[in-house]
Amino acid sequence: DDPVRDRLRMRANNGAGDTLKDMGDLAGAKLYFEVGLAEARRLQPKYGVANTIPFEDLAVSYDRLGNVALLQGDLAEAGKFFGLALDVSDEFVKLAPKNPNVLRDKATSLDWVGDVARLRGDPDGATRHYEESLQLRLQLVELDPEGSRLVRDLVVSHVKLGDRALEDGDSRDATLHFRSAMKEAERLVAADPGNVAFQVDLTVCQNR
Repeated sequence: DDPVRDRLRMRANNGAGDTLKDMGDLAGAKLYFEVGLAEARRLQPKYGVANTIPFEDLAVSYDRLGNVALLQGDLAEAGKFFGLALDVSDEFVKLAPKNPNVLRDKATSLDWVGDVARLRGDPDGATRHYEESLQLRLQLVELDPEGSRLVRDLVVSHVKLGDRALEDGDSRDATLHFRSAMKEAERLVAADPGNVAFQVDLTVCQNR
């Protein structure tokens, strides 16, 4: 077997699943993502123990299935898959504790677990995961202050925590987070005024 060729096949299945998901065919997308996950699991032993590729593939597969479950309204299944993605991310970080992409992936997994916790009526669990995600993102922005993707992630974290604070009736904490989000969003727009995504981020912050 050729791991490179097999990995390309796995990514093709995931790509087909992404296309079907965008078309609204969630059942079809799930089938492709399940095949992609099976391939990722099968490939894992073929890489060395210090290789991060199998962890990345597994986390991506779990995240895709979690997203489909979330869109289908199955919070239990979404929580299961996002939790598995977070478990893989934790192992990923042990192998590459200073790799920015690895840390960013973990922060994203923490957000997804937090989102599901929030939807399932576990506000404290949501806040805990959002706060851990924020701490990772603060570290990443400190390492690369001009990294627009990292700064946008920081905006997301502050907005999520601001929303959670509002739900708890903590207007002071909410205001602090929304102001932090606004500051970062304004910085992005100032650096690239023509970027539509940055403009949308700023509008979201202004509406909070």
